Amino acid sequence: MGEFLLKPRVHFGQGALATLNQLSATRVLLVTDKAMVKFGLAQRAAELLQRQGADCQVWDDIASDPDIETVAHGMQLMNARYPDLVVALGGGSVIDAAKAVIYTLRRARPELARPRFVAVPTTSGTGSEVTAFSVVKAGAEKLVLVDEHMLPDIAILDPALAASVPPAITADTGMDVLCHALEAYVSRQASDFTDALAEKVVELVFSWLPACWRQGDNLEAREKMHNASCMAGMAFTNASLGITHSLAHALGGMFRIPHGRANALLMAGVVAWNADYTGQCDTFAARRYARLAHKLGLPASSTYQGVTSLLVAIQTLKEAMQMPAGIRDAGVDGAAFEQRLGDMAAQALRDGCTPTNPREPDAAALIALYREAWRGRAFDDTAQGQ
Repeated sequence: MGEFLLKPRVHFGQGALATLNQLSATRVLLVTDKAMVKFGLAQRAAELLQRQGADCQVWDDIASDPDIETVAHGMQLMNARYPDLVVALGGGSVIDAAKAVIYTLRRARPELARPRFVAVPTTSGTGSEVTAFSVVKAGAEKLVLVDEHMLPDIAILDPALAASVPPAITADTGMDVLCHALEAYVSRQASDFTDALAEKVVELVFSWLPACWRQGDNLEAREKMHNASCMAGMAFTNASLGITHSLAHALGGMFRIPHGRANALLMAGVVAWNADYTGQCDTFAARRYARLAHKLGLPASSTYQGVTSLLVAIQTLKEAMQMPAGIRDAGVDGAAFEQRLGDMAAQALRDGCTPTNPREPDAAALIALYREAWRGRAFDDTAQGQ
């Protein structure tokens, strides 16, 4: 028996931020970061909330990859002036921090009523506004928290909030969206419901991400990618993910590579490994990847050709956005990388995303995938057929 979770309520499209003006609350905790303050978006959100007479406290100290200390600080702030509404305005790190604070404070003080939770993403990547996942750093390791109580009640998708995202971050976050869809599609927990979302996301990413990268103020393209990010989040919060994310969590935590970029560096290698590309190329995942290639209108007369087409499409998309080909091109020291391989593989095996990967890995396989991603991998643009 399966289950598909339909939450939160999603408000989308240009001008959707005005939804904040419709929310009634007595005390609000607005979780954001310095960039949102600098660009005036935090003040704009606070003003919309205050129009209903709410007392709005702004917590703007969230940095990229929130850690346990950040969560502890947020718990103190929230406990001191307990809100009836929490609004997270920012990228995935901001939303994850707000989730983790709500989660940990609820566990520490179960007698407190959970506040309403609204997520307003300003990047099109994590899909955190509709997921039960939160990623928090503990030292060099990233911990993946999963709990339905972290799901926002309302998600607000306003493409104008992402219009100023620089090209490099647009590429990183966009590839994160693609990775979410690909991994949800071949997950052991995939369903008809998650498949429908993942297929549409893959189509949207290949159609609109290059336009977002080239012209950030293209609001049509931004809206499509904002929607794709949210839909991918819906897919993977129900189907979970796979070892691209497990490997990326360990790599990013160890060498401070942005999460979406880490996924982009590892994605093609994992697709090939899941498909048994150099072997029979007839796994469950291989057939699913070939189906995606067919839906994208790519050559897919055989499973092998379809997988090749998808691998080439991923490689071409990365190259079009001038992303690094391999981990060695992302500023990581080779000796340090080799030294940490065992630790990273062990972390990836423990990661919560690993059990739903379609092919079960061991440490040796994960180390081999890391080494392949170190070099970078290019694929021929013609399938040989099998």
